[in-house]
Amino acid sequence: MKTPVMLFALAAVLFTTGTSCNRRGCTNPGAINYDAGAHRDDGSCRFEPMGTEPIDYMGSLYVNTADGIKLTELRVNGQDYTGKQFALPSSSVDVCNNPTYQANKISVTAGLNYTIYAKSDLYEWNLNVTVGQNGNVGECKTVALTAANSSTAGKSLAVFTSNTESGMRNITVRVDGDSLGMLMEWSNGAAMRLTKELTPGRHGYTAMSQNGHMWSDSFTVTNGQTTQVLITKATAKPAPAGSANIVFYSSTYKNISVFIDNVYAGRTVNTYPATSANLCSAANAVSVIKKADSSYSYTATSADGQQIWNGTVIANQGAGCILVELN
Repeated sequence: MKTPVMLFALAAVLFTTGTSCNRRGCTNPGAINYDAGAHRDDGSCRFEPMGTEPIDYMGSLYVNTADGIKLTELRVNGQDYTGKQFALPSSSVDVCNNPTYQANKISVTAGLNYTIYAKSDLYEWNLNVTVGQNGNVGECKTVALTAANSSTAGKSLAVFTSNTESGMRNITVRVDGDSLGMLMEWSNGAAMRLTKELTPGRHGYTAMSQNGHMWSDSFTVTNGQTTQVLITKATAKPAPAGSANIVFYSSTYKNISVFIDNVYAGRTVNTYPATSANLCSAANAVSVIKKADSSYSYTATSADGQQIWNGTVIANQGAGCILVELN
């Protein structure tokens, strides 16, 4: 028979257990008043107030050129925007509100600093600009690149460049007998440039391309100015004795890649009529200087790969210019 004391103890245990299972409080662990012992949420949870995320307001950046300058490269914080450059006819033009220039707009985050790097055939720029913010409105900033604000302003420089003529590949340049470097042809047809600071006065240079073209001439550097020396086929020396100029061209196909004895020689950028009088120095033909009285095998492929030419050409001494038509 159970005693009254035992019955009382059992009732106390049952009462305590039932009360614990029904404990109410905040059951959300993310709340500041989270109750780990609560089993039923009573809606009392409180949370830290959420911070307001900052809003990035957009600004506009326009980079224009003056003095007849055309950029070969334009980067803002390292990103390529070469296609956004434009020449401004007058400084009084309101670029920001003129729909004509909307395609030239570079969208940037307002309130930040930006680095502008640009170069042309003659000049180079490294500028730091800030696109401001007025309240919730981003600034529209225009930056003009001129000869005066270039990083080369005031220096006496010689800049060697080659144009995008076919076959003008890997030109080694020496100035006053000292090696300056190599002008290399990139896959997109653009050529790099070589710059040297010199004392004002007369200087001489020699150059030779991988395809055998040679140059030798002099130029004058003016104090505080930049002098351009443009190396082209037209200014190359005639093929030396014992050699011949082999020229590949097409009047039908563009961008034909030419290989001579399995060595890449260049590509025909454009077409040339067979009746052209200046094919031997044509910018769009591939020209190679080779030893005379020797035969050379060639392979040429059109840009789409549909046309392939194979053959042999003999560099006859005294022939001067030997034309190979790819049609």
